[in-house]
Amino acid sequence: MNYSSTLSSVLFPFRCVMCGGALAPGENVCPACRKENGLLTGKRCRSCGLPEDRCSCEGRARKWSGVTAPFVYDGGARQGILRWKYGKRTGDTRFWAAAVAWAVKDSFKDVVFDFIAYVPQTEADTLRKG
Repeated sequence: MNYSSTLSSVLFPFRCVMCGGALAPGENVCPACRKENGLLTGKRCRSCGLPEDRCSCEGRARKWSGVTAPFVYDGGARQGILRWKYGKRTGDTRFWAAAVAWAVKDSFKDVVFDFIAYVPQTEADTLRKG
């Protein structure tokens, strides 16, 4: 038995990337957050990114050709993104990047991209350095 890894997992348990609750080693999301914040699947509105049955924009024309997201931005997903973004939880980056990559592949199977760009959410994000 490796006592140092056992002790470190007790003192510094893995944390859910959404709610921050303790997890078993190797997990990213707790069962409650997985249930509440499941990956968005199926047909989504290309204008707002929500599942078509939850879309309220009615496909209004936008200045972009399409948008997607792996989760609805509320509940645990919102908490996790804010914790990652402003709490400097760089260890969660791999999880969020993989979720976004999956959403792009799922939503835009028919599109060949030259590049994908980050869209700042606020003026502060635009001005923020490094």
